Amino acid sequence: MSSPRTFRLLYKIVALVIVIVAAIAAASYVVSATREERIKREEQELQMFKMANIIASLKLIEPVTGRNIDWEIYQKFVDVTGSLDPDIVAIAVMDGTNAIRAYWAEENRFKAAVPQAGLDLKSALRDAVAQGKIRSREGDLVTVDAPITVDDRPVALIRIVFSQTRMKEDIARNRRTSLNIALAVLGLGIVGGIVLARGVTRPLENLAGKMKKVAGGDFSERMTSFPRDEVGTLARTFNGMVDGLVERDRIKAERDRLEVEKARYRETLQRYVSRQVADRILSEHGTPFLKGERRDVTILFSDIRGFTRMSERMQPEEVVELLNEYFSLMIDIVFKYDGMLDKFIGDCVMAVFGAPEGHPDDAIRAVRTALEMRDAVRRFNDRRAQEGKEMIQAGIGINSGQAVAGSIGSQERMEYTVIGDNVNLASRLTSSATSGQILISEQTYRKVGNYVRAAKLPSIQVKGKEAPVDIYEIEDLAAAETVAMPGGGQRQ
Repeated sequence: MSSPRTFRLLYKIVALVIVIVAAIAAASYVVSATREERIKREEQELQMFKMANIIASLKLIEPVTGRNIDWEIYQKFVDVTGSLDPDIVAIAVMDGTNAIRAYWAEENRFKAAVPQAGLDLKSALRDAVAQGKIRSREGDLVTVDAPITVDDRPVALIRIVFSQTRMKEDIARNRRTSLNIALAVLGLGIVGGIVLARGVTRPLENLAGKMKKVAGGDFSERMTSFPRDEVGTLARTFNGMVDGLVERDRIKAERDRLEVEKARYRETLQRYVSRQVADRILSEHGTPFLKGERRDVTILFSDIRGFTRMSERMQPEEVVELLNEYFSLMIDIVFKYDGMLDKFIGDCVMAVFGAPEGHPDDAIRAVRTALEMRDAVRRFNDRRAQEGKEMIQAGIGINSGQAVAGSIGSQERMEYTVIGDNVNLASRLTSSATSGQILISEQTYRKVGNYVRAAKLPSIQVKGKEAPVDIYEIEDLAAAETVAMPGGGQRQ
């Protein structure tokens, strides 16, 4: 689909300036021409009225009777007045009967003004002036009258006929001059409009070019010139927008980096804990940096008895298949009680309750995990017996106490684990447990004694401990109707 046709802003501004200047020039021309014509007409008519009134004011009349007018003297004044102004065509002094008593006319002027007049030009002119009917084809002849009065009573009339041809020629000449000036102003307006438009459109074109680069992903573009007008404001806004885009990308990149890091930590956590626990840890604490810290934990070890001799009788593929099935059962149970899978040590499973996230009933969670592990091994062995495969036997040891939890290893490879004397004791108890036996330490028994049925066994000597260690064997959970589990748990 083709893009719609566009018109450059430069052309629009120039066109607007031309229209405005042309309108101003035309209005000025019309107003000035009309005003000039009106003023000249009024001035000419006023001048003729003054001449007529001057002649009328002579009052060469016998003051008592108002008669005996000396027409010859009027004739002399008429002759002189007619020769003073080239626009005067004729002057007549008429008595009360409209008979002409004094008369002057310039036949050549009249002929030029009235080229259609007949052969008896003098007679025609005289009659026309007397009747007040003198006209020209173009309407260039104008008549003015001034009465001669005695005691405010008119006794005679002064009539002057004058031509406006010369005045109109002057007006036409002045209009041509005004038109030339208007055209010159219009030309200057066009040039000024182009200069003004270039001053406005050049930074806008520069801005448009930079915006295209920004749209293409180049955020290094900035405006460097800032006119003191709206274009300058637009340039500063553009720079602010680009800075905002750069900051947005920086934040997005940081967010993506954190998401990648969070996903990596989630993947790492899910190796140790259930997916639900991993999501809860990340949502509540953000991305854990898993620094070392002392925590109250309960450690569980589950070890297959006689596995070395068993593996010697099996094919490698069978050993791997056996361990994968066994570990899958154990891991599901650990995750069920929100425990953390610490590691696999050969055929041994190490689980921790209380790190990286703790619960008030971590100890009983560990015991319940051990009981379900024992039941799961029994079912596992029943299935293997039906399939004619060799069965396994597992012993479990549990200890509670403080341990150091955190990421341990090198920059290339680290794992989250717990270390300390209490971890070692849990491992020693596992080594002492026989097939199907769950041994717990005195520390663990103090936490779960009210919720389980356990038998105290003779104290044992373990490596790393000078004094014998008191141990208990877990038989089962206490009766559900007599003992409430901590944390609202129910006996399985």
